[in-house]
Amino acid sequence: MALEIEGLYKSFGNNLVLNDVSFQINRGEIVTVIGPSGAGKTTLLRCINGLEKSDKGSIKIDGYLVCGDKKDNAQRCSKKELRTVRKKVGYVFQNFNLFPHMSVMENIIEAPIYVAKMDKEEAEEKAKSLLEGLGLSEKVFAYPFQLSGGQQQRVAIARACALDPILMCFDEPTSALDPEMRGGIANIIEGLAKDDMAILVITHDMAFAKRVSHRLLFMEDGILTAEGYKHNNFEDMDNERIMNYINGYY
Repeated sequence: MALEIEGLYKSFGNNLVLNDVSFQINRGEIVTVIGPSGAGKTTLLRCINGLEKSDKGSIKIDGYLVCGDKKDNAQRCSKKELRTVRKKVGYVFQNFNLFPHMSVMENIIEAPIYVAKMDKEEAEEKAKSLLEGLGLSEKVFAYPFQLSGGQQQRVAIARACALDPILMCFDEPTSALDPEMRGGIANIIEGLAKDDMAILVITHDMAFAKRVSHRLLFMEDGILTAEGYKHNNFEDMDNERIMNYINGYY
């Protein structure tokens, strides 16, 4: 199991953002969390990546405990253990978060060298291979400001893949892209899943979600209220309001 979440809670002050969230993702599976703005979707991603501390519940990645209950409180793993877990998770941010002062190559090799202690030559060869697979071989020495939005996103994906994660998280992967570029990102995500990577996507783009997802989870007010599967055309989510949301009427 790539990701296991059980009974996860997160509050900011008196605002309960995640309310008893539980689900799992297998390797090779694409799961998309949808729902209105403010539902808790991005907070969920940040808890999974250890960027936010949950209040209660457990998160396991590839069997490693990120946090787990002890006396009704979520106990985080040690900093050393968190570094190990983070190597197993790739995160493509909505705004890409590329280092503007670094070239494409430098952006990609930073983590393999300084986090995974990979030899620089090996890291550069891996980066070149990733860029070739994403159609960016000619952009090795370019800087982020010299790239289009779609190219920056592909560099961010290459950077996230450089540590060979088993789980890849995407936060609004199509928000800055035109329809043609959305199709390209869909192809990339589907290819990662075929390579046995688990994929978790957060998006408001329903056409994209229905294309790439094996499973949809609907979140509202911090609660996962419905689940649907592609092989049933997501009609398992038998709720008129949710189906209207999925079909773009909400």
